[in-house]
Amino acid sequence: MSDLLRRLTRRAAASGAALADPPVGAAQADVVCHCMQVPYDVVRRAIDDGATGIADIQRRTKACTRCFGCRFELEALLREHLGDSFRHEARVEPPKDYDRTRFPQPMYMPVLAGFGGYEVDTRLIVFNWEGPPEPAHFRLDLMLPTGERVGAWREQAATGASAVIDLSREQVGGLLPGGLGLAKIVLDRAVVGSLRPYFHLQTPTSVTTTHEKKGPKNPSRHGPRSYHWIFPVGRSAQPEEVYFHFVNTQLEPMRGQRLVWQSVDGESAEIPLPAAEFEQSVIVPLHEHVQAVGSGSAAGSVRLDPPLFKVAGFMLRHDPGRQLWRVQHL
Repeated sequence: MSDLLRRLTRRAAASGAALADPPVGAAQADVVCHCMQVPYDVVRRAIDDGATGIADIQRRTKACTRCFGCRFELEALLREHLGDSFRHEARVEPPKDYDRTRFPQPMYMPVLAGFGGYEVDTRLIVFNWEGPPEPAHFRLDLMLPTGERVGAWREQAATGASAVIDLSREQVGGLLPGGLGLAKIVLDRAVVGSLRPYFHLQTPTSVTTTHEKKGPKNPSRHGPRSYHWIFPVGRSAQPEEVYFHFVNTQLEPMRGQRLVWQSVDGESAEIPLPAAEFEQSVIVPLHEHVQAVGSGSAAGSVRLDPPLFKVAGFMLRHDPGRQLWRVQHL
């Protein structure tokens, strides 16, 4: 078992409603692909037998053929074995016999657990209002902005009931350098029904909430048009921090993108963005690039340019004086 997975087997403390099991419980600690239930040892044997890339591992083990969430863990195993001969592949390639119905259309939410040194925590509430009589089983992955998975829970929500998962500083702060991560929910069934995840951002003075954003039904295919990602930004009575958080949910790397600010007074600014591969996330502090936004004196809009096939995005506004976060999804 890796040192990382050893750290992930501690129990979560109960708080209020029943919480999910801790990241990668004892029964899952040796599994690298949670969708297809492929153990680490099976992948290691495939590498010993000559696998040199993700495609080889897909063919030999079926790992990384559903949600692709274990990609970076598989690459770590390849790098460990191959050393300097390992070659990272920026684009995720589905296997040749890829069945698009296999992809579970995951749902994404930002996780703030002490982000920026602030007293802010995240809690997920997944409710199943009117679904089939059997519980809705799902997996929750906790990922770094780099896309690396650092935790995984198995959970279920019965019809008319909710699952509550604590992603606070106390529970996961040690897994998220900088206090920022990404939650990804993967359903065990193709039909979502009424199951809906919400995330709460909690501070000593407030709770704010909104729901997840889904990835595309088939991230390997581009749609007939690109996706225009636009957020309005209003004036505020006091200085605020304005962050834009988005996730690349298409298999093709996102390169050459920029945020374009356009004020109602005609002023504009462009902010170049770093490249982001599949399921890597980026957070941009607009207030650090546009002074008038930070002071609250400007109103306008922000767009992602050029437009993409699909991203999952949120705007986070923070009033440090009142310890108040407000969140708006794309």
